[in-house]
Amino acid sequence: MNRLEKNREPEVVFVSEKKQKEYPHRPRKEIDMDQYLILYRQGLPNRQIASRLKVSPRTLYRRMEEERKHLSRKRESADG
Repeated sequence: MNRLEKNREPEVVFVSEKKQKEYPHRPRKEIDMDQYLILYRQGLPNRQIASRLKVSPRTLYRRMEEERKHLSRKRESADG
């Protein structure tokens, strides 16, 4: 490798829309929030609950946040 090749910037490759359609996203992992509540009420920490539900702790936290937002929207529409 010569001096010029070492200093060359790496190429940036963008995936076209067509390519994105060919490679769909990973399916969304759904979490049974009723099962979550049962485990939570038993005193299990969220990491163990995530493990039992076969999702990552981050996925569990995201779904909990989505559920909170959904419930707050329901309350707002019921109040208003």
